[in-house]
Amino acid sequence: MTDLKDGMRYVATDPIIRMLVGVNFLIVVVAMPYTMLLAGFVKDVLHEGAFEQGILQSIQGVGAVGGSIFIASSAARGRGKMMIFWGGLLGCGIVAFAISTNLRAVAMTLISPAAQAAFKLRAPDVKFSIAGMRPNA
Repeated sequence: MTDLKDGMRYVATDPIIRMLVGVNFLIVVVAMPYTMLLAGFVKDVLHEGAFEQGILQSIQGVGAVGGSIFIASSAARGRGKMMIFWGGLLGCGIVAFAISTNLRAVAMTLISPAAQAAFKLRAPDVKFSIAGMRPNA
């Protein structure tokens, strides 16, 4: 229990870690529900079926893999700014998703979960820092 308290204290006192944890929390709270609502959206708004829903969910996966490869191959410097950029892009993608009524337009907006992969890739640095270790450079 003391380790948990120490970790929370560290997050509260380190502004960079606090910002990373806060942004990740906002992503989970704001962006993740659209994945759960996709089935109803496909059925009621797009008037499509299970096959089209599968295609749209596959596009999300392609976006996440592409984002992971992009972030992993980029330089370690500037990942914080990149995290903010991808978060903004994810927000724009979700807004475009919400107002779309065309299957092709929705498919294009779902590539934005690459932003989610960018955030998750940053997480190991945070975990190492909280534990007091440094990741291999």
